[in-house]
Amino acid sequence: MKKISVLISFVLLLATVMGCSQSSSTPQAASGSGTSASASPENTSTPASGATKARYSMGSGGTGGAKAVFIGGIATLVSKYVDNIELVMESSSGSAADLELMIAGEMEMCLSDSAMAYVYYNERGFTELRSLFGSYPSQFVCVTRDKNIQNVTDLAGKVVAAGPIGGTPDTTTREILSALGIEAAEIVNMDFSDCFTAVGEGKVDAMMGVCGNPASAILEAQTTFDLNWVHLTEEQMAAISSAYPYYVEASLPEGMYEGYEGDYEAVGVWMGMYANSDVPDEVIYNIMSAIMEHNDELVASSSNATFTTMESFKAIPIPLHPGAIKYYEDHGITVPDSYRSK
Repeated sequence: MKKISVLISFVLLLATVMGCSQSSSTPQAASGSGTSASASPENTSTPASGATKARYSMGSGGTGGAKAVFIGGIATLVSKYVDNIELVMESSSGSAADLELMIAGEMEMCLSDSAMAYVYYNERGFTELRSLFGSYPSQFVCVTRDKNIQNVTDLAGKVVAAGPIGGTPDTTTREILSALGIEAAEIVNMDFSDCFTAVGEGKVDAMMGVCGNPASAILEAQTTFDLNWVHLTEEQMAAISSAYPYYVEASLPEGMYEGYEGDYEAVGVWMGMYANSDVPDEVIYNIMSAIMEHNDELVASSSNATFTTMESFKAIPIPLHPGAIKYYEDHGITVPDSYRSK
């Protein structure tokens, strides 16, 4: 299984501290499938120059979360370097909600975890979904105050907090427990930062899920109380990857958080940028240009952008948008046939 060791620069830590998941301000996404409605700019605005800007909606998760920080940086780059496009950030409860809105034609783009994108494309009929690039890997975390909980198997019969429903921590918690045959007494959904308050107050036994790191919610919690880290074995990680092929091994480096020695070995999934297939090729091409050619500016706002490269699309199991393919090929990148829509 491919090993990704996530070495995030601590020089950028304070500038990029971010929450793991999305706000719970949006209700649970309805379960749905099928093709998306025709995607088009939601409206237009007129900049000072008098030119008309086409506005495209893009899901950002909750304010202050990893997605919001990353997408906020992208929106800034597009506004700065692309004259006729404006990306409008839309707060949501997570990847599932964003993909549902894309199906309904109410959103044109989103940053989604590859697990949820894979499910929607392959199992729920959203065949108009297209990828642009792999953004960054998110890693599994599991913390508790109960020293008797050391391995995820110890969560059997326990109450587990997993962030807002439909968010990446929630969906990955359910997949991981299912893959390992572990039945929690209850999986509780709440705002991600509230999960740690609940752990500290003893209202839940543990918090778990895959998220972007370093996470402000975890760092802030550790200023108030000690957290014990719950581990996965190599065999358990292999079982998870076997059940859900979009999981890879991922580690948190020593010292990122308090409470574990050496690297925290776990699993993770990649976050990726997605668009509806009928977003014009030129729009996608220009967005790609702004991001890839000014990545240093994106890194300044989100250290996770160090993972956003001209080759990172290979971490995403969804066909590329034609506009992205053209951009890659214009810049000497070979795009395998497996990344082209049939």
